[in-house]
Amino acid sequence: MSRPIILNDYTSAEIEAARAKLGSKRAERPCLWCEKVVSMRGDQHFCSAPCRASYARAAAQIEVERRALEKQHWLAERDELIKEIQRLRRAVGEPDFTPRPPRE
Repeated sequence: MSRPIILNDYTSAEIEAARAKLGSKRAERPCLWCEKVVSMRGDQHFCSAPCRASYARAAAQIEVERRALEKQHWLAERDELIKEIQRLRRAVGEPDFTPRPPRE
């Protein structure tokens, strides 16, 4: 008996569940951005394109702020490590040749 050809990793049950979700009738659900209750499809999360765009802009802004905060923490940690290296070199008696990189 030959093995059936598998086109993807989804089982038949998962495919049927996805089809049922897509084919389901509209339901009253809140928009993820403005929280207005609107009749939406099962795969829909926003009441309009502006709400979807606002959500995407807010998510991008949060990511930018998170990366800026990570960079700030990294710079502070780097400065502390440079100070620790300088202190250890002074304690050992080595000359301090640690160049300080310019701040960005």
